[in-house]
Amino acid sequence: SEHDERRKLWKAAIKVPMYTVAVTPILVGSSAAFAETGEMAWTRVLAFLLAAVAVIAWLNISNDVYDAFTGIDRNKKESVVNLLDGKVHGVHLLALAFLGVGFTLFGSLGRPFDADGKYDWTVVQIMAVCVFGGYSYQGPPFRLGYLGLGEPICFVTWFLTVCAAYYAQIDTSSTPLSGWALVWSALNAPRSPLLFSAILVALPTALILLCSHFHQEEDDRRAGKRSPIVRLGTLRASYVVVAACYLLFIFPMIGVFF
Repeated sequence: SEHDERRKLWKAAIKVPMYTVAVTPILVGSSAAFAETGEMAWTRVLAFLLAAVAVIAWLNISNDVYDAFTGIDRNKKESVVNLLDGKVHGVHLLALAFLGVGFTLFGSLGRPFDADGKYDWTVVQIMAVCVFGGYSYQGPPFRLGYLGLGEPICFVTWFLTVCAAYYAQIDTSSTPLSGWALVWSALNAPRSPLLFSAILVALPTALILLCSHFHQEEDDRRAGKRSPIVRLGTLRASYVVVAACYLLFIFPMIGVFF
């Protein structure tokens, strides 16, 4: 029936499985911190999870908005904009509301640097870089996804999200370093749990984005979007996917044996 069809379209538009990419870096980054400190602040994990889900909702909805502006989603029935009869500005406001909720929660994850009460904005700063990366993928005037840069942006963004989740768990009052310096030090530590964890989250997430382009090759080509699938063709792009899958097994072995 028409009702059942519309329900299926809304389910596809919401993209529930997509929200696992919000949960995974938070749990993995927090676990990397736990491996070093033996402590886990679960209230901070929950706050970060809720913030990340809100940001992914913003990313998902705003992508439909920007695709509506370019017309690339004209034939995409499961677009949120199309499901709401083209009310693009209302959908855009909804996306921004989710983003506001996300940053409010990120702000709650800061800690005072010292006894003077200077606030530690490192988590907010890292996530601001990530959100800018997400915006630059589809948002004007950048639209870097149209240049085939979506996958590198995705990798960097999720790599940094793992770092932010790690940092949110560290009590900097008991460490000689804080801020970005602490994150950099953790990434450069021998057999760094943070480094390998971040790579093992970022790489498959970028792969998910790459694979999502396979069925859109014709629409992307028509709209002038130079996605990796358009640039490489489906056959060569499939080789890239296979090679990346092998890397997912090689990296843990490097961490364990070297």
